[in-house]
Amino acid sequence: MYSGNKQAREFMVLYEIIDGHDEKKNKTIKDKIKDAKLKNPAAIGTYLYNTLLTALTDYHRKLSPELELLNNQQQFIILQKKGLYNQMYSLLKQMQKKVDKVESITYELTQLRYEYNLKISQNFLEKRADLYDEFHEKVIGKCKILLAQSQINLFNSEISKKVKKGYQFTAEETNRIIENEWFFKESLDDLQPNVVNSVYFSKMLLYFNQDPIDWDMFHETTMERFEFVVLKQPDKISMFNKIASIYNVTYSCFMTSNLKDLKNLQELFRSNKLSDKFHVQVQEIIGLLIELYLNIIDPEQSYSEGFLMDLYERYKGQNLQGPDHTNISIPFFEFGFFCAIVEYSIINKLFDKAETFLFEIDSFNSKDLNIKDRIRYCLLNLILVFQNPKNTDSIKSSEVRKFKYLIDQDASLEPMIFELYQFFSNLQKAYLKEDQLIVFQVMFKRLSKMDVRDVKKLNLLAFYEWVNFMVSSRETALK
Repeated sequence: MYSGNKQAREFMVLYEIIDGHDEKKNKTIKDKIKDAKLKNPAAIGTYLYNTLLTALTDYHRKLSPELELLNNQQQFIILQKKGLYNQMYSLLKQMQKKVDKVESITYELTQLRYEYNLKISQNFLEKRADLYDEFHEKVIGKCKILLAQSQINLFNSEISKKVKKGYQFTAEETNRIIENEWFFKESLDDLQPNVVNSVYFSKMLLYFNQDPIDWDMFHETTMERFEFVVLKQPDKISMFNKIASIYNVTYSCFMTSNLKDLKNLQELFRSNKLSDKFHVQVQEIIGLLIELYLNIIDPEQSYSEGFLMDLYERYKGQNLQGPDHTNISIPFFEFGFFCAIVEYSIINKLFDKAETFLFEIDSFNSKDLNIKDRIRYCLLNLILVFQNPKNTDSIKSSEVRKFKYLIDQDASLEPMIFELYQFFSNLQKAYLKEDQLIVFQVMFKRLSKMDVRDVKKLNLLAFYEWVNFMVSSRETALK
């Protein structure tokens, strides 16, 4: 900004023109630039663009370890050209701390190269050969980790592709895979933390998509992953994986109705033992979700409405600011929390409350949600549409068509999801109460044969409880 170059001064004129432009006024940006009589607007525009990008990079590098490292690497090269070796050693120590946070083999290899290039340049010939050998041995070690991580990621990708196509593994197939793949047989103590995390995730993926699901092994592996990622190696694991592990373990406890593990998790949150592992909002939302799941598994029916409203008020009153005092949002967790709170409302026959909370879910951008999340919301909406006697047949028919449109987009969905469409379609066509009761009874009989864990996996617990309620109330009314 203080350059003696006239062009460098003129770029601020261009910036102020753009920054102060009002679309509502008649004068265009082109007119304003013409009036400013800049000698070479195109060149000045390029200079302004590069200056802004440099300024933004400098600003964001404080928020991103990756950008900080890239900046440090540039500084290292400059110090090297100046021959300032003491400063280079000092900068390397700072860089190493950031490399540990980034958890990238690419950055680790770059760091090794800088470190040993500096050591080699500062030693006599007889020591250089040993330093070269030491450097290459460390590079080989890092490459082994990279190879292991790549092999597991490739394996996970292949499994995920099968799952997305609706494939389910038999118990024999799962056992055969675990017995044959080397990373399931290796001692996890000898593997790098991110590799261990990937191994646990692979097992969870296999057990969860097995037919029948191996719930015991899925929950056990989910707990092991949580303990490793969050309690044993939190400094070596990315925030994304830590958040995923706590969400998975909470959901696993709920699906398997494991009160003991869920209460232990709640105690960890209440004691603030995890406060330095997660952002404050992540911790608060999961803490509320745990309370909700505990109450669904072990309900206190007399306090259901009061408990629900207290939970909602506490969600609204939580601190939504990040460490840098900027507002943040975690749509995935917020969406999951509100779906759970609507499901809790339906389970406890609080249908008016459920409709109110459903509006909160509707505010989420559907583009941010995957197809299964959108189906989850659509199902909750269908329950409330058919529950409310004020809704006309045209409204019900429209919502059923929306549901059909969604499920047709994903061929990997469980067959039960397609049965739901048939259920609502038949219910919409049944005008007599006796015929409606038959539709409910058929579905209730179908759901009663399912393992409750499978019901929860498909997010059908609220639907199951609603169908049960409708069968009971219709049978009583007809008597």
